[in-house]
Amino acid sequence: MSDHRDVLVRVRGLSKTYGAHEVLKGVNIDLHKAETIVIFGRSGSGKSTLLRCVNFLEDPTEGTIEIGGQTLTGGYRTRRKREQIRKVRLHCGMVFQQFNLFPQQQRVAIARALAMDPEVMLFDEPTSALDPELIGEVLTVMKRLATEMSMPMMVVTHEMGFAREVADRMCFFHEGVILEEGPPDQIFNHTQRDETRSFLDAIL
Repeated sequence: MSDHRDVLVRVRGLSKTYGAHEVLKGVNIDLHKAETIVIFGRSGSGKSTLLRCVNFLEDPTEGTIEIGGQTLTGGYRTRRKREQIRKVRLHCGMVFQQFNLFPQQQRVAIARALAMDPEVMLFDEPTSALDPELIGEVLTVMKRLATEMSMPMMVVTHEMGFAREVADRMCFFHEGVILEEGPPDQIFNHTQRDETRSFLDAIL
């Protein structure tokens, strides 16, 4: 794997709680230059919350996020911190799950995010609400980003065909932690954890 100089996003000890419910439990993850990470797992495992914290749509309860030369933590949003968040969002394009889409609207959302010339793209289940004929179109755009533009991406998705073909690394989220991670061949063919195998058997 690339050395520390190639790390574009560094997450350390990331925790997020809502009341008594701990959604993320001390997550550590790095995204390197030209790397595509696919994040997968059951609903409620913390996948989307991770991306929302990286882009500071949610404030972490504990931990640090380094991105775009900024190191941020949770807590009160001072004027300086709000300026840091603004700078982070200039570096980070994000595409959400979209409902009630007109045809190709999700592709427009991707194009809009790319127009900011981001260093990193975050995708939060971008195909989950699409009609089947549109899923392939959006995945093709994302594949081109990864293979032709070498765009670093963190992708929350259940599209395992995309993961097998495009991911450099896959991270299986389970109850707020990364329970298993590795290249697609390891995840699909040499799974280390029963929970990962059970999830894959259920969706494949």
